Amino acid sequence: MIHLLRAGSNRRTIFQRKRHRSHRSILYTSIGLPLKDESSKLKGLVYLEKEYGRAQSVEVEVQRRLKATTEDLENEVNDLRAQLSTNENTLRDMEEGFNSTLQNLLGEKED
Repeated sequence: MIHLLRAGSNRRTIFQRKRHRSHRSILYTSIGLPLKDESSKLKGLVYLEKEYGRAQSVEVEVQRRLKATTEDLENEVNDLRAQLSTNENTLRDMEEGFNSTLQNLLGEKED
């Protein structure tokens, strides 16, 4: 927004003053202070309804992302469990093979 303020001046354009007052009215509405007229009350109400709608849409998006992240993490945990199970089976097979080979070697030495 282009500011039309002169250097060292606090004067604002009509638009800026109106916007400033509107913002102040909204602030008064949000903290429960009385407003000057019905128009300001309506503007404040519309503003609060928009903010409520934005908050709801943000909440929905956060819930969607949380669910997606949770599902991704659950899938990753399941994959890791499957890998662990596979590794345990491989280790068990190797241990059995080692024991069998050791028994064969010890049996040959005794003969």
